[in-house]
Amino acid sequence: MASTTIVRGRAHRTALHALMSISLLLLITVALQPLHAAASTPDTNSCSVILYGRHTCPHCMATYEALKKLGLNITFLDVEVDKEAAKAYAEMFKKYMLKLTTMAGVPLTYVRCGNYTMLILGEVIAPGYTTADEYKLWAKLLEALMNGTGVAAAGNKITFKSVTCLSLPTCGDVLPRINQSLFEKGAGDMARRVFCLGGLALCLASNETITPILPGQNVSSETSSPAQAQNELLPLIPALVGLALLDAINPCFLALYTITVAAVASIRGYRAALATGLGVALGVFTGYYLLGLGLLAALASLPWLRVVLAAAVIALGVFTTLRDRGIIRFGGEECLVCKLAVKLKVGSAEMTPILGYLFGFISSLTLLPCSAGPYAIAAIYLDGLPLVDKLVGLAIYNIVFIAPILAMAMAASVVAAYTRLQEKIRPLIGPLLIALGIYVLLEPQLGLMLRLG
Repeated sequence: MASTTIVRGRAHRTALHALMSISLLLLITVALQPLHAAASTPDTNSCSVILYGRHTCPHCMATYEALKKLGLNITFLDVEVDKEAAKAYAEMFKKYMLKLTTMAGVPLTYVRCGNYTMLILGEVIAPGYTTADEYKLWAKLLEALMNGTGVAAAGNKITFKSVTCLSLPTCGDVLPRINQSLFEKGAGDMARRVFCLGGLALCLASNETITPILPGQNVSSETSSPAQAQNELLPLIPALVGLALLDAINPCFLALYTITVAAVASIRGYRAALATGLGVALGVFTGYYLLGLGLLAALASLPWLRVVLAAAVIALGVFTTLRDRGIIRFGGEECLVCKLAVKLKVGSAEMTPILGYLFGFISSLTLLPCSAGPYAIAAIYLDGLPLVDKLVGLAIYNIVFIAPILAMAMAASVVAAYTRLQEKIRPLIGPLLIALGIYVLLEPQLGLMLRLG
């Protein structure tokens, strides 16, 4: 009887343990579901949407509800009741979609996520999915969009800045035939840029940012208005100024520059020093501005370069910290610019404005980029903005960057001018002191004579 009780007790404990394990497993599964949902849903805080459609179109409404469920900021333009919206839609389709299809229709959805843009025609819905599940498909598309990458049927990875897409759930099946047709027609370059995004849309990759055309906008203009450009650039100006001031701290270059301006000022005068200093500053501005244009062009063509630049900036920060704390030492003191400085008479009074310009230009491409981590960050900030914004932003950055150089040139010139004034006044100090002393001694008599007279 006792053994029977023990066996039963063990069986009860085993059943209880099994029940507890199953309950714990269910609790863990339920707890992990929100985490899985959060992991599968991309962070769309940086995304905005413009939806061209009709309120009577079920596909438009399904797309609207799916995007709304993702928490996106949506602007719905009804092309059925708004003539200006219909005109904007027609221009938008004509400008971008004709590269991919001649089949017009709605919805036409414009999405911008950070530096990437997408324009997709049609409702995103896969075979076997219900409309209620469409937001999951949109989440999949947005995740691919924010990565700036897509994979073609042949397994070739395609990087892009913008994509023009046609909703096509069977994209993987038809893509090989489409590519073969394009190659046969001599459109091999286009075939290499066509791929399936998320397996749900046939897309044409591009490095040009898609700009939405809105109702009432001058659709013939290829660039945004000055007001729009100013609004996009304005929030970045404080960051550009701060980064430029940080970038301007380059002890090696500033030491060479200071010695040069001081030498010219002491021998040839403040005007020559100012002209030489301006020549160096102009050379730095020219070279550094061209370097910035190159960075922006590279970022537009190679989206993955953003990650490389960020990693390089981090490495530069670690290196600078270790060097400044004496943990590591960096090679010899000689460099290309230092050797060139001797040939260009840097540091001597013989430096001319033309030689100064050459020195500044070459330094901007060799010596100054060694500390140009802030410049890379500024280029990443400017990437994705319209061309006008990029040019103005680079100009603001470089003006601030050369401001300390200009200030030093003017300061040296002021010091030189004061020195020259001192030299002219010094011979007059003795006679002036004698005259003042005589005046003090004779002042009472002079005052008496004036009163009696």
